[in-house]
Amino acid sequence: MELFRITRTIYKDDLTGIGAFHHGGRWNSPGRPMLYASSHRSLAMLEVLVHASRSTPPPDYVVAVLFVPDDIKSLAAYTVEDWKQDPQWSKSVGDDWLEDSKSLLLRVPSVVVNSEYNYLINPSHPAASEVKVIHIEPFEFDKRLFFFSKK
Repeated sequence: MELFRITRTIYKDDLTGIGAFHHGGRWNSPGRPMLYASSHRSLAMLEVLVHASRSTPPPDYVVAVLFVPDDIKSLAAYTVEDWKQDPQWSKSVGDDWLEDSKSLLLRVPSVVVNSEYNYLINPSHPAASEVKVIHIEPFEFDKRLFFFSKK
């Protein structure tokens, strides 16, 4: 399976989940490594944009295309509404999944785009060594996406 990450160039080959380890994320608490990826380049871009609070495109980004074995546990029974009602809920779900370590991948619903999915990769799983960066592409955000008014 191919998955996509849009990241700063310096992190293009990093599959350790160190950023999520330091800062945490929607699906993990700080102190727990996790790698976030998306099913499409466009979803990966939107996941970056939703966290950007700038009026100009961020420089120095790439798309890292990942090969990941199809070892998927899905959260199809859960919805974005579960997360909206309690943002801490998803952290405990992700933390429990990491600790359980029964699957390399966890498919989770995107909050940004309904009916699309992101994938969490457990870098501590025994199959994590099979995850490979297979292609790196330069990425430029379209300037029209940054139209914040200055009032």
